[in-house]
Amino acid sequence: MPYIQKNNQTNEWEFDVADVVQWREDQAVAKVGSQIEDTTFEELKKRKLIAEIEILEDDLQKRRREVVKIAEAEQAMTHVCITTKQRLRTIPDRIRTILASETNEIACGEIVLNEIDDALLELSQLDFDGTQSQSLN
Repeated sequence: MPYIQKNNQTNEWEFDVADVVQWREDQAVAKVGSQIEDTTFEELKKRKLIAEIEILEDDLQKRRREVVKIAEAEQAMTHVCITTKQRLRTIPDRIRTILASETNEIACGEIVLNEIDDALLELSQLDFDGTQSQSLN
């Protein structure tokens, strides 16, 4: 490793950062070069073939819709969360008058649970693109 001044009892190591960076790059190039030289042509062909197969498999998975882009998944999840929040927040308005006239505590709980179940059923029928899928009925 290149240095300007070596460590001794009175001074610390001193390095020229540009020289150290260049030295590290040279070391990395030398290492890769020796690895390639040590690799036979057949091994290189095999590695290339494996890489090409992986690319084709990735492409096939995308076409089969077995994988999705992270951004698309994030967008779909954001939409589902927003839709869920909006749907659940409508529950009080929908059952306020019914609950106000109800005196039985158990009946109130059933009304709330039924409304939550209806909301969850509606949400479960959403496709990931946010459209309503066909009804289960």
